Amino acid sequence: MTPALFYAVIIARHKIMKRARIPLILMLLVSSTLLIWYFRVVNRHEIIFTHLFYIPIVLSAFWWYYRSGFVVLYLSAALITSDLYAGDTVMILHDAVRGIIFLAVGYTVAFLRREKLRLFNLIRYRQIISSMREPVAILNGGGDIILRNEKFSGLFHDNGHDINFFRGLMSDEDFSCFRDSLARCFEKGETTFTSYIKIPGSPAGFFSVNLSPVAQDDNSADAVLTLWDITEQKKTEENLKTALDRQKLVIDVLNLLNNQKAGSDGIKSILDLVKHRTAVEALGIILHREGEFRLHAITGIDETLREKIESECSLINHQHVEPGTLCLCCRALDVYNSSEAATADDAALFWSNDIERLAGSDGLSMCGCIKEGGFKSTAVIPFSGDEGLLGFFVLFDSAGNFFNEELIDYYRGVVQSIGIALNRAEYEASLKKTIIEKEHLIREVHHRVKNNMQVITSLISLQASRQTDEDIRSVLNDCQNRVRAMALVQERLYNSSDFSSINFQNYIQTLVTMLMSSFRIDRQRIRVSLDVSDINIGINTAIPLAQLINEILSNSFKHAFAGRDNGIVNVSLHRSEENKNCTLEISDNGNGLRGDVVFPQGGNLGFQLIDALIKQLRGKYTFNCRTGVSFIILFNE
Repeated sequence: MTPALFYAVIIARHKIMKRARIPLILMLLVSSTLLIWYFRVVNRHEIIFTHLFYIPIVLSAFWWYYRSGFVVLYLSAALITSDLYAGDTVMILHDAVRGIIFLAVGYTVAFLRREKLRLFNLIRYRQIISSMREPVAILNGGGDIILRNEKFSGLFHDNGHDINFFRGLMSDEDFSCFRDSLARCFEKGETTFTSYIKIPGSPAGFFSVNLSPVAQDDNSADAVLTLWDITEQKKTEENLKTALDRQKLVIDVLNLLNNQKAGSDGIKSILDLVKHRTAVEALGIILHREGEFRLHAITGIDETLREKIESECSLINHQHVEPGTLCLCCRALDVYNSSEAATADDAALFWSNDIERLAGSDGLSMCGCIKEGGFKSTAVIPFSGDEGLLGFFVLFDSAGNFFNEELIDYYRGVVQSIGIALNRAEYEASLKKTIIEKEHLIREVHHRVKNNMQVITSLISLQASRQTDEDIRSVLNDCQNRVRAMALVQERLYNSSDFSSINFQNYIQTLVTMLMSSFRIDRQRIRVSLDVSDINIGINTAIPLAQLINEILSNSFKHAFAGRDNGIVNVSLHRSEENKNCTLEISDNGNGLRGDVVFPQGGNLGFQLIDALIKQLRGKYTFNCRTGVSFIILFNE
């Protein structure tokens, strides 16, 4: 038996035999079966020598550990079957005992093989993890920590022996994932878990937990748990998140300032936003308006404490300030006024994380009432505009050591943004007021010009009514129409929204109606056709254009249809969308002109005015008097 076991171990450790495990075991089992058949059937021996049976048992136990029981069961069954075939009941008992011995040998070899492998792996693990720079531990299938390196032990002070140790270092969700991932490592050999833990008392702080399996020769697995120091990464992420949050806060504050009026409600919304984003408990704004400091808005305190602040703050209630009893804001203002302009904001900045000391030793009156609100930390941040000091930003918190240099700098940035926005809001309000005043002034000017022109037309009309000479009356009537045309432009400007342009479609309609009434034109006899686009023309072009249309239409109404029963006047005004050029066309089908009349040298004063007005418009014209009179004038607004 001993030589059999010796040769079995040699065979098991041979590399070539490892590649042919199953065929070798099958061959040995077939050989054992043939031996049983030879001794029982051929030679009729009562006792079968089973020394060679231990070779497949040892080999299978060496290779497959406890699964060698299948080989033991086969050999035991083969022996007992042969006893039944021979009808030897005595040997059945003996072979059953042999089967038990087979099983004991197989399980002993498997156990020794596994323990040797475990010890070998522990030695191998220890050599590997001891050389690693990161904290590393080995976990077995039961979740126990079987090995750890010195860095892991030093980090946790040798506390914890299983995975339950990590329960207090992770969130409940992460620990559940950690436990499930460990189970999958042993079942499927998966690497599935990465989490973040915060180790109390560790100078490093944050670690990334990585879990990965290590397969064994017996198809079992241990899990390698590695901790990677990610403290700097976490700090970078937190700093980046803080910077982004602060940047977003400034943007949101500016959006609120842009979308809301700078009144109490708008400022209150801003304070609520800053309070929510920065976790400060109370904050307010004291503004300098019309030579006085007033508590513009505050949030985070009750009404009673607000009233106490307003009554005790000398800056707000205009109390006489005694030396040594300055409130925080008065102290900041005193420093501001006594400092250089370039450094006033920096010098007047004041913050403390110990209000009790300030209220007890420095005699600051505002600190006392704030202390009653349970606040321990406070800050006063001045902010300026183009006109100097705009006010103070005051902050309070019940936590000690709430403020630091970084946080104060951040608040200063927010406050400065608010100061800039408030300054701009005041400037816009002032500018709007000025614009409104100018609009009223311009409207009043146009109104007065219109009224004055109406007075002039009334005077001309009065003078014309006292004339008996028809030529003089005609001249006065023409003058009156010219003044009315300009007065109509002023009226349209007075009623416009921007005082810079008028709608010429409406203007020409009104002008035609006025002229037909002035010349007593019978609408049944003389018809006016209008084709005018809905366009606006600026004041610099509108006045000469209005005079031009008035002169041409007046000539048509006076002279074109003398001695005729009917006629038509066409008026067209359009603007090109491509080059913004305007085209004015006025024509009639009247009597036309005498053959010896040449425009503009010939004719009356009206022709000379028309020529002058076209030149004022810098326009080009086409004149035709063969069939009636036609003017086509091109100009650019």
